[in-house]
Amino acid sequence: MKTRFILFFLIITALALAGVSFAGSAFALTYEGTIGGGDGAVIGAPSAPTSVSAVASGYTSVDISWSAVAGASGYKVYRNATDGNWDSAALATTTTASTTSFGDTALTSGATYYYKVKSYNSSQTSDFSSTASAVTNALGVPANLAASVQSTTAINLSWSAVTGVDGYKLYRNDGLVATQAGLTYSDTGLSAGTSYSYKVKSYIGSVESALSSAVSATTQSAPAAPSGGGGGGSSPSAPSSVSSNNVPLTLSATQTGTVSYAFPDSSSAKVEVPAGAVGSATTFSAAQGTLNAAQTPVQTAGAFMVGDSVFNITAQDASGNLVRDFSGALTITLAVPELPADTNDLAVYYFNDATGAWVEVPGASFNPTTKSVVFSVNHLTTFAIFKAAGTPATLATNSPGSGQVLGEKITASLSGAVSDYVSAQKRLLKTIDKKLTKRLSGRILLQVQDKGEAWYVEPVSQIRYYLADGARAYGALRKFGLGITNKDLEKIPVGIEQRFLDTDTDGDGLADKLEEGLGTDVSNTDTDGDGVSDYDEAVKNKTNPLGEGKLVYNTPLTNRLKGRIVLQVESRGEAWYINPVDGKRYYLKDGSAAYQVMRYLSLGITNSDIQKVGIGDL
Repeated sequence: MKTRFILFFLIITALALAGVSFAGSAFALTYEGTIGGGDGAVIGAPSAPTSVSAVASGYTSVDISWSAVAGASGYKVYRNATDGNWDSAALATTTTASTTSFGDTALTSGATYYYKVKSYNSSQTSDFSSTASAVTNALGVPANLAASVQSTTAINLSWSAVTGVDGYKLYRNDGLVATQAGLTYSDTGLSAGTSYSYKVKSYIGSVESALSSAVSATTQSAPAAPSGGGGGGSSPSAPSSVSSNNVPLTLSATQTGTVSYAFPDSSSAKVEVPAGAVGSATTFSAAQGTLNAAQTPVQTAGAFMVGDSVFNITAQDASGNLVRDFSGALTITLAVPELPADTNDLAVYYFNDATGAWVEVPGASFNPTTKSVVFSVNHLTTFAIFKAAGTPATLATNSPGSGQVLGEKITASLSGAVSDYVSAQKRLLKTIDKKLTKRLSGRILLQVQDKGEAWYVEPVSQIRYYLADGARAYGALRKFGLGITNKDLEKIPVGIEQRFLDTDTDGDGLADKLEEGLGTDVSNTDTDGDGVSDYDEAVKNKTNPLGEGKLVYNTPLTNRLKGRIVLQVESRGEAWYINPVDGKRYYLKDGSAAYQVMRYLSLGITNSDIQKVGIGDL
């Protein structure tokens, strides 16, 4: 090493004596070789990396890789929005020599990103590599957005589902009006004779799709005021008949109406309402449901349901209260692809919440050619088609009806039966499917191929626990409770499930149990006396029902707590279930409330799938 420097010094000296000038920058000597006691440092720029590739690895991430460069100390990865002006590109990361890949995260869904890589050593940096680019995965944009005018103040919206998303965000005139999991929305409280524009997007967590194309609709004009002078003048009248497809239908007492729903499994439901059946504006809708534990006929009934779903047909008045009974007969048509050619022993049944039994609907007419059945009723509830020998008038279930709280009496023999059942289910376990389990995290599952047994998939452990009945469910769900302050709880929207069978003393639309959780007065529709009902404040207006102020919801907090049970540590330990489907909180006062959650907020699952989710002991 010393010999090289001595030789270099002698050459420079000789040139200097010969009159060669080294002043300025016009002349430079570059020596490439090893300097120092074998430390491996290199003078001179390393080569640019080759084989650079970029591949989208998610909605907000891209994986970049390249080939190693001999003599490089490390690499610098640059990100750009275009393939140009690279001198001002953002430095995404710097790696060591042994790292020839990088995962770029926190990007925008559905966007194109360009990458170049440089290598460097202790003294210099290479030129840029060639360009690699990738487009992050994009969420599907909801298609078939449709708007249907219902009245002077209401427009119904519907759109097609996007597979795998958490839900949808609906915008009116570019302002967000709804975030939900469903595919329909009734926009009310609008102005008469006014045009509104709507768009919708899908989302998963914080990742959102692009907005759909806009659709517009104009509400009906308000009736013209009668002209003076007693001469007459006329005002436009509402149509005598209205209809809708796949969206709720609102009709007045003088109108006839037909609402039709087509479901993904090719089944459908149609409700025909005669004039005079309702006393005021009423909104009708239909949805599919799962045959849950409380609705499953006992084995001795010898009955099985035709098709995979029950039909929940509901009506609500202008205040959102359920309307169950009608002055005229409604005609309902259900189409079920699984309807057998032999219709003997088939019957339509409705579920009687008071007795907990299925009751036959008389006079149903089956058509095996069209796979449909037509029947008339003057009340609405849950309907299903069962095949049972002799078509008995009622089908008994394991439900005790609304007059009894499930699980109030737990005997030692029942405890032993529960333990034996859990042990038997453990023996049926297959290889655990972690992806499936994660997707079901926080959900309450019902085994639709057995007797509707209920399980809760605890989000932290990712293990399911058996909920034998209402009281056990209440105890189990509280066991997994997470403490929450009242201030944070107020940042999570309140859930209202109209099918819950609860007492509402003041008739404000909030069940007494829910009002207890909210701290409002069960005997006063307007607890804070501000002229706005507790229901409108807590649910519609998002204002404080106990005083002044706007309720500000925290979406990141809600998403983090989806599927969890939270306990109010600053109050009396009130328990709430954060439904992972709609991100709303439902009050768990007792075993009866837990039973309602099990019944109406659950998800049906096959035996083959549930056997891929691990089991824990309570």
